[in-house]
Amino acid sequence: MRKMLGGGMRQAGVLAAACLVALDCTRPRLHLDHARARRLALGTSLSGLHLKSFQVDPSEQHTNIVLVRMPAECGFTAGSVVSRLAHVCLEETQGDCKTADDEGVIVKAVQFDDRTLRLTLHQDIDDEALWLAIMKITYVFREMEAKRQVTAA
Repeated sequence: MRKMLGGGMRQAGVLAAACLVALDCTRPRLHLDHARARRLALGTSLSGLHLKSFQVDPSEQHTNIVLVRMPAECGFTAGSVVSRLAHVCLEETQGDCKTADDEGVIVKAVQFDDRTLRLTLHQDIDDEALWLAIMKITYVFREMEAKRQVTAA
């Protein structure tokens, strides 16, 4: 019974310390991540870019996760968008996504399903990094939308 309840764990103190740090340091700042995610959903104009291939419903924005949906007729999958976000380089964006240390901002997204992209914000993303990420995401979304329109024509 003791081992079923975790009593057999030798490193329980290490795990407990990580939990205490999360509760003490991260939880009080979580509202900032939620606010930035709302800015990503609204302020990116992800919803205001008027791109038919990417849809964000800001009214569903309650956490630090932003879901971007793509209709079936858009011609590409969430996986291809994730790949493009990972590989777009600083030179392609004409340096618009350059951080203070002259590095490009890194945007990591996750394919939630074939038609949904998940963007998650965390405590290491400040307002400047968010703005740079918005610029990079906007660049990729517009690029993919333009390619879709060319192939559709």
